[in-house]
Amino acid sequence: MARDGDENGITFMQQALALLDAKKVGIHVPYFMSLLAQIQAAVGNIQSALALSSDAQERIQRSGQHIWLAELHRIDGEVRRAAGHPQSNVEDCFSARDEIAAR
Repeated sequence: MARDGDENGITFMQQALALLDAKKVGIHVPYFMSLLAQIQAAVGNIQSALALSSDAQERIQRSGQHIWLAELHRIDGEVRRAAGHPQSNVEDCFSARDEIAAR
C-alpha cells in the first residue's frame, strides 16, 4: 500500500509512528522511519524523506539500536541519491553501510 505511493498507506505509516512516539515505544522505530523515508523519496517527497532519514539516524545514536544502522545507511544513500546529492555523498553512506555490516 504505502510502498506503491498510496497516500493512505503513507498516512497510515505516519499515524503509526506518531502513536509509537506518543506511547514512548522506541524499539524498531528508527527502522520504520527509514522505510517511510524510502517511500517518501520514491514518490518525490524528498525533503520529508531527508528529514525522516536524519531523524532515524539520530534516534539510533540515542537509543543504541545499532541492529538497523547498516540498513539505515543504505536507505539514507538511496534517499540522498533521489535528492540529487553529490555521488561522493551517496557513496559515503554506502561505505558506512559496508563498514558496519562487516563488523
